[in-house]
Order: sequence, then C-alpha cells, then structure tokens
Amino acid sequence: MLLLTRIGGYELDEHLSMNENLSFFDMDRKSQIFMRGGGGKLHVTGPMYNEMQQFNVSYPCPDGDVGASQAGPVHCYHFMGGMKWSDFVEELRYIKKTGVLVVRYHNNQSEEWFKDVEFEGVFFAHWSLRAFIQLRHIRNTATELREIKLIHYVDLNLGGDEENDQGTWDAARGAFLCWDAVNPKACYMLVGSTETPTHRGINTGMWSQCWGGQVADNDSYGPGSCGIGFQYDLTLSPGEEVVLPFYIVIGDTQSDVESEWDSLTANGYETVLSDTVSAWRNWVDNGIIVSFEDHPWMTEAWIRNLISVYEMTWANGGISASTGVYRACFPWDSTFAIRTLLNAGHIDEVRSYLSFLRTAVANDDFDPYPASAYNYNGEGEASQGGPDLVHGCYMPVLLVWELYQKTGELTDLTDNWDMVKKYLDYARDNFYNRSGYNLIKGLGFLDHPYRYHSDWAETKYYASFQIGYYQGFTIGTQIADLTGHLDEKTSYEQIAAELKTAVDDRFLVNSVYRSVWDFESCPTAEGWDIELSCMYGRTGFNSETQRRTFREWEKWLTDYLPHHYDEFTDRWIYGYAFADLLHSLILYGYYDRFMMLYNRFRHVANNPKIQTAERVYTYEKSVGQTIFCWSHAITGALARLFDWAKDENGNYVFNLSPAPEVGRYTATFPDGTSVTVKAEGHGSRAEISMSPVTKDHVWNGENKKLNLVLSPGEELVLDVAMGGYFGLAERAAFAKKAELHGETVQVKKRILVGEDQYGNPIYDYAAGNVEKAIINPVKGDEKIVAAGLLTVGDAVGWFKPGSTVAKNCRVETLGSVFEVVSVEQVRVQGVTTCLKVGLKRET
Repeated sequence: MLLLTRIGGYELDEHLSMNENLSFFDMDRKSQIFMRGGGGKLHVTGPMYNEMQQFNVSYPCPDGDVGASQAGPVHCYHFMGGMKWSDFVEELRYIKKTGVLVVRYHNNQSEEWFKDVEFEGVFFAHWSLRAFIQLRHIRNTATELREIKLIHYVDLNLGGDEENDQGTWDAARGAFLCWDAVNPKACYMLVGSTETPTHRGINTGMWSQCWGGQVADNDSYGPGSCGIGFQYDLTLSPGEEVVLPFYIVIGDTQSDVESEWDSLTANGYETVLSDTVSAWRNWVDNGIIVSFEDHPWMTEAWIRNLISVYEMTWANGGISASTGVYRACFPWDSTFAIRTLLNAGHIDEVRSYLSFLRTAVANDDFDPYPASAYNYNGEGEASQGGPDLVHGCYMPVLLVWELYQKTGELTDLTDNWDMVKKYLDYARDNFYNRSGYNLIKGLGFLDHPYRYHSDWAETKYYASFQIGYYQGFTIGTQIADLTGHLDEKTSYEQIAAELKTAVDDRFLVNSVYRSVWDFESCPTAEGWDIELSCMYGRTGFNSETQRRTFREWEKWLTDYLPHHYDEFTDRWIYGYAFADLLHSLILYGYYDRFMMLYNRFRHVANNPKIQTAERVYTYEKSVGQTIFCWSHAITGALARLFDWAKDENGNYVFNLSPAPEVGRYTATFPDGTSVTVKAEGHGSRAEISMSPVTKDHVWNGENKKLNLVLSPGEELVLDVAMGGYFGLAERAAFAKKAELHGETVQVKKRILVGEDQYGNPIYDYAAGNVEKAIINPVKGDEKIVAAGLLTVGDAVGWFKPGSTVAKNCRVETLGSVFEVVSVEQVRVQGVTTCLKVGLKRET
C-alpha cells in the first residue's frame, strides 16, 4: 500500500522513517534535519529540543560568512481542548526522491487531545528562492465541530545578534518586513502567509505571548530584541480540512527580499510544492539510480544519502562539515562527501566543489600550514595539529584523478593542476623526510589515527599516512605527465618510489603492515588501525602486502562494528573510517561481511536519513542528531558494487561485484546505460550468463569481480553463479542435458484481474518465458508431497537455475498444463545446479 501525502498526494518513502510511538522521549536516533534552498544560499536546520516543530534558518550573508547570520528559532504551538501542546509523538518521512520532509504528529496518549483531528506538516526550502515553507494540513474526522489554535513564532536574531532587529507590517504582502540596520551581517526578511491570521504581532517578549496562547496585535517594533507571532483561530466543521502555509523569505536587500516573496507567492502553495518536488526529482535523475530488488530500504537509502550530501553544499560549491557547529568546509571531511556524489554520477557538483576548493587554496598562503577549513568566502585559518593538515594534502589529489577517470576530460586535470601542485609541493617540502627516514610525519597530536592516545602515539610515524601519500605522489606523477609538467613528474615519481621502499622497510612485520614506527621508541612497527587496513577502499592502494594486511585485520570483524584501532576502552570508529572498511569489503569480495556490517549500521544510525555523527559506536548505541558530511561515504560504499570509469572512447568500464547477500540490483545511468546483477554462491569460480547480448569479460576470482565494457545507452543483465569446480560442472551439465533432452515449455505468471460477486480473487495467467525443462510424471499412485504443501503434485519438473518458474505459476507443455505447487533449489558446493519443481496437472 502506497503512503501518500495529504497535500498533493505525493508518494512517501516507505522504509526510512522515524516513528516515536514506541519511544516518546527517545530522541537519540532522530536525524538532525538539514534543508537546502535558494540554490545553496539558504539552509534550514531542525529539530531543536525534542520534537520536529522547531527549526533554525541560516544563510550566507552579504559578506559571505556562512552560518554567521541566522534567524533564531522558528516554532509552531498548538492549542486544543483548552491546553497548549508542544511535544508531539511524530512520524518523519520524506517525499520520495526529494528533500521535502513530511511530519505526522499527535498526542493521542493524552485524554485531552482530540484524537479525531489529523495533523500533517510539510516542510521544505524552495529549490531556487531563499524561502523556507511550512504547510500544515489539518483535518477534522469527528462528527462535531473542533476548535484549534495554531501560533507561529519567529525569534528574529538577525545577523546573529538580538540588539537591533526591527520590522513593520507589509499589508500588501501579508507579511512582516524585518531588518537590522546596524549589523553588516544581517539580511532582510519577510515573514508571513497568504492566509490572513486572526492576530499578528511583532514585539519584545513575543515568545511569552505565543507560549501563553494569545498574540497581541502590533504592526511595528524596533530597533531592539523582538520576535514575530501569527495566531490562527480555527473552527473546523465535521470532515473539513484546511492547509495553512507559512513563509520565511530571505534577501540581501529590501528589494531582493520583496522580489523573492513576490515570486514565491505568485502561485499557490500547491504549485510551490509541486515545483520543488519536480526540481528535486530532476536532480536525482541526473545521477545514477540504484534499485535493490531484494532490499527496497537500500534503494531509498541510496537516494536519501545523495540528497543529504547535496543539502550540505553551498551555492559556490563548498560543503558544510556538519549540521552542527562545524559549518565551515574542511577539505578532509568534505572529500568523503563529494566522492559519494562523484561515484553516483553527479559530475557538475564535483566540479563546483573543486572550483571552490582550488580558489580557496590559491588564496591560502599555507603559512605556516594549509588551512584546516575554509568559510563561505574561501577564507580560512591555519591551526597547527588540525586533523586535516596531513590528510588534506593528498585527498584532493585523489579526487581530481578520480574525476578524470569518470569523465576522460583533460580539462578536469588542467583546471586543478595548480591546486594539486601546491598541495604536493607543500607536503614534499614540509612533511616529507623531516628526520631522514624518507617518511611523512604529522605536525600534531590530531595528525594520526590514535588521536586520543597522544601519550603513546605522539611523535611516531604512521603507515596509513605513508600509503596515502605514496598514492598521492603516484597519482600526482600521472597528472603531471598528462598535463605536460615534466619537472614535477620527475620529482613526484622519485618521492613515491622512496616512500614505498621506506614503508616496506619500516612497517612490514611478518608479511603484513603494522601501524606505527619510530627509530628509537618503536623500532619494530606495532599496532593496527582500521585506516591502515582499509587503504584500498580510501586510496586504491592494493599491493599483495596490503591484501594480506586486510585479511589479517579482517579477523577483528564481528557482528558488531569494529574499533577504530586496537584499543578496547573506547569502542568507537570514525564515520569515514567505517566507510573505508565498507568500501574495502566490497572491493576485496567480502560481500557477506559488508552486508552484515551495513545492516548493523542501519540499526544504530539516525533516522530517517540513515546518517551518523562524527563517530559510530561499536555496540548498539545511538549516536545523536548531528550529521557529519563524511558519514555519507558509508551508504556511498554501495557504489563499489558497480565501480565504473570511462575509457578514451567514452565507453563505461565496469568492475562489477556480484554480491549474493545484496541480492539483485540495477544501476541506471542518466544516459540510459544500465547494468543488472544477480548472484549466488561464494566460490572463486564463476559461471556467467548475460542478456540480451553476451559481452567480452574478465573474471577475477580472487576478489570476485567481473570486468566488462558497455557503450553508452546499452543495457545488460547478468546472472553470476560462484562456486567450486564440481558445483559449476554439475550446473553446466544439467543445462546441457535440458537443452538436449528437455521439452519446450512456457512459464506463465499468475496475475490478479478482479474479484467475483463474493469478493474472491479472480486470476489469469500472463504469457511468460519459453524455456527448456525435463518433465517426469510420477508413476502409479505416487504423488509429490512436501512439508507445508496444501496441494499435492503428480509430476516433477527439472528446470535451469535461471528459470522464472515460481509457486502459483502455470507451466504449459505441448499437450499438458500444470500448476506449480513447489520449487526447490538443488545445490552442489553452494551453487544451484537446477530447480526441482512440483507440478499438478490441470489438463
């Protein structure tokens, strides 16, 4: 049954929701909401306190400080039955493929609450206008009148202070025009509705009026500390329903905000909502859509994850590190987020991000260090020991190269060359070989994976840094070569070679890498951390030693989440490192472990976004509301199932992961290219069938990967059976036997076509696949009986593993018609060799 909004009838996400009915005061798992509007110039955050009726509006002000200017709390109080209601039991869902939030709420556990009045709130930021829209749908399902009062409250707080706010009533627009003439960070704001309120006011102490349930009419105030109240006294007849729109519009000047308001209200709220839904869906469809047939919640998670990344982007391409206090763009944090969009085919957003970053880097004198973060204007402050100093220098280099691999356009390298060179040159001149060991050394206690164990780990060298920079300089060599910078090519190539030699000399112990080394205090490398073991997932580094290292630390995995490092007193893992692990599990072919851990994450993540804060706890514990941008890389790991790049001819080069635990999945690209993969078994050998055509391919048994090339617009369906030699031999032998000795049958699916006069279902059978099968009627009085069957069969059919035959289908042969009563998989070494089908003769 489809879940639809009461306003407009839009389909809602079915599987990703936050329902508090069972846990009224447990807010830990509710995602902090983050909405993007005005083309990235306005953001809305919520919830505040303990329910979803309160938001904050923030925006880049004229001087560009993102988050510096903001409106204070935006709240809506409800009065029914002589009482004020604020804390609600809520269900949060999104309209499918959009950033439009729908909240259904009630207080049905209270005797004073009208249980026969339904409430639904629709909250969203306008796609292109700097406007936050609230639509509240109220329906009276009772047989008598119901009186309800709604009061909207806005604490102005323009420019981030409360000292000089002022406003006046704009009767023509039905809104208060508000401004701060003193604070240069302040904006202009219009607050109001196209529906006339019963009372309206702007004044100091407005919160107490709204909280108390009666707004005193007043049309102007200021300058000073003030808020706005809109009161609606409603009397609903039986069956009556109303929609109350409420708008907050932002502008840099009075003319800006008036123009934005007029554009917004030129059409009704239905059109405003419809336009926003269409804009979101167009954006989603401009990337790769992945459908998980056997796990529909993952289909929603994929789309919700991409939308969530995009909501954190700015108009100029930057990305907020968090929905909390970290509202600057950290190169380290944001690279994980933007790679998620890159792997999902949203190329324009990646180029926009790199444009922001290279401009900020160009304006950063790197003195004494590269800035850890940049604000909206691209300005930043360098801080010694920041977590981005060492990491941040190689991650943007990897991103530029990955973009080029997916576009094949040389301009993606040449446009970003100055940034690549500046980062690598700085690392070479400041981080590399500081003590004569040909290694990279961090600058502070945060510059290593043991960040909160500085008493032990400080001053040492870290293998993960060395490998990251080895990849950074290796890729820098390739970029320099392709862009014609031969001196840099020679320099970077030499450093990469020296780094690799030094890593193997210092960190290799018993054929695997260990985490930390120091000439005096730790001459034999020791320890482990998840970042080191998962460098394949982060950087693409995949030597034989690295594979052994991963297999060594893979034994630490349990049905809970792993620790970030070998320490048991603080059991957590950073979100980006957990993402590295999931990426690596898919790349190495540990599909069962990937699905186990991703399912575990689902049960501890915030809802309805399936996101997390800075870290994930390794036991079942909620992680709070704040969303860190790097956490999007967790669900972003799903893109590794269909790893793709472009060759010199513009064709898609796939490195496919047939993952039985993931089930059947389809990745559809904006140009119509699609690949569908279904898999079973876990062996290193594979039998591969393709339709509608057979393509040249290469099977990598060690990592269980299938490599092939598709032209743009091609569609391919693959069925992959993985197993041992004997299982696959049996499967092939039966297929050959069926072709030689089987009879041609047609498998028809049963479909519901209606009901009879008594309400009983009426079925018909749709024409289906024609295939070969071996049908053996039973002898004498023998019947086919299996546990749980209500119907007995009188024939046995032997079908190929890829057959569409299923229970309640119809099988037609040349002279007989059978009903399918049972289907059983016959397996050898974990591979389905054929299907044993119980058949009941109809004619």
